[in-house]
Amino acid sequence: MDRFTMESPIDLRQTPEYAEYMSLIGWKPIKVFSFQFSVFSYIYIKKIPLLPWSIGKLQRPVGPIDWELVAKIRKKYRIIKLITEEMVAKKTMWVDLRKSEKELLGAMKPKTRYNIGLAKRRGIKIKIANGKWLMANSNTRNNFFELLHKNSKRLNIFSMPQKWFEAQVKAFGEKCFGVLALRLRSGQEAELLAGNFFMTSRDGCFYAHNGSTEWGRKLMAPTLCTWEGMREAKRRKLKVFDFEGIYDGSRVLRRWRGFTRFKKGFGGEEIIFS
Repeated sequence: MDRFTMESPIDLRQTPEYAEYMSLIGWKPIKVFSFQFSVFSYIYIKKIPLLPWSIGKLQRPVGPIDWELVAKIRKKYRIIKLITEEMVAKKTMWVDLRKSEKELLGAMKPKTRYNIGLAKRRGIKIKIANGKWLMANSNTRNNFFELLHKNSKRLNIFSMPQKWFEAQVKAFGEKCFGVLALRLRSGQEAELLAGNFFMTSRDGCFYAHNGSTEWGRKLMAPTLCTWEGMREAKRRKLKVFDFEGIYDGSRVLRRWRGFTRFKKGFGGEEIIFS
């Protein structure tokens, strides 16, 4: 299935929930209207400390942009740098969630499909936790973040501050969810082996963060978490599962090659943004 038969989902960065998240971490969301098409996109503005200027972000807009209006906003807020596509991946993978589970599994690489079954046979249990539940359960939320943080350090990639993660959870509420892989031990608290975090738009599910212990990786828990994230997205009647970036050949993103192989194992189509 090519990109022309798969509807582009409303991008994560162009949702009211993401605007709320950006507001919580210090950015000012401004709506840029395209009156001709009756749509709007968000531009996010942040004042540079101790200086009279700002920076802005306008990424993956909805429909055509009124660039004259953008120019007026840039002048009003003294935006010296407008970030468009520099801070988002130029390539990603989309999976069509309108397919049946059988079709989705059939499109995966054999090893990925095998590892899903292997994780289940090894006794891993899955819990789906939406944002409201995570906000109400601080111990699980803290353990989940710690798993994500350690994973970022292991891979030598950016690790967001915990307050940013909690801002995402709070802003998205029931429109985000974590998939937690647990191992139950007799008479003991369940051990968290892996977890994935997803945020959603009106029609898309976006793979945002993941983490796992060494033992969780040996048990193939991250593969099962990703598959269960797809299943939850299907239950929510979403159309597209977006892996939110794969290696695009640039030197800057060389460290993405490993988890790009992981993501490509789930099938789907490679999408290139111009």
